Amino acid sequence: MDLGYAGAKSVVVGGSRGLGRAIAIALAREGSDVVVFGRNANGLDKTVEACRAEGVDAFSLVVDMSENEGIDAAFREIGERWGHINVIINNAANSFGTQGQFETITDEVWQEAFNRITIGYARTIRAGLPWMRKADWARVVNLATASTRLFMSKVGVYNVTKSAVTALSKHLALDLAPEGILVNTLSPGGIMVSGGNWGPLINKGFEDAGLDSANPYHATQVMESLFGNEPSRLGRHGKIEEYVAVLLFVASRANGYMTGADINVDGGTNF
Repeated sequence: MDLGYAGAKSVVVGGSRGLGRAIAIALAREGSDVVVFGRNANGLDKTVEACRAEGVDAFSLVVDMSENEGIDAAFREIGERWGHINVIINNAANSFGTQGQFETITDEVWQEAFNRITIGYARTIRAGLPWMRKADWARVVNLATASTRLFMSKVGVYNVTKSAVTALSKHLALDLAPEGILVNTLSPGGIMVSGGNWGPLINKGFEDAGLDSANPYHATQVMESLFGNEPSRLGRHGKIEEYVAVLLFVASRANGYMTGADINVDGGTNF
């Protein structure tokens, strides 16, 4: 199936590693030019190198999602280089530092998470819209989490900010539908982390249980133990490529009629 990415211009926020890097590379393989945002310059360089190997125009911009000025400047640079934007994928989702019991989370942690993730998504879309309006077709995909429906303990800040992302997507889908700009949310369940580095709390969970952080079945066991989340019906975490395959369609020109949707890719956790 031709998804219609040849010659498209795509922005991937949070593209320095993990899911963001996999998304950027997959878009490049489909023929889309790609720009990746992030705070880790070395990681961004690796993503750009992999995208360019697919024969497309690719570059990176070091951007802090919590600051309007940097985001606005980044989109001005993209617009001057490309003239339009077809796809924005908001993937800033790092929850490190937001894990813990409710009463231990300070106002500063709440404010930083909302500013960087929920409001950060709104900033990128606002700055990118003038350039999306110049394109023949345009799609926005905001990444949330399946735990906005089936909440997990100890990650309340993450769950709440991502619930707000889902609401943001529905609001924008309604507002932008008359212009043919489609806005959807993808909500992953447990997805494997490239390299097996899950962050201090989860890494310790693997270590304490004597389990392999690169094993998708072990990953499901550890997450259930740490956070009490419902395991997937398949009994394992998903592969990055399984998630990216769904995202590629939702963000593509081939998706011409789905907007305002929140799509779970979670192994059947939320029936």
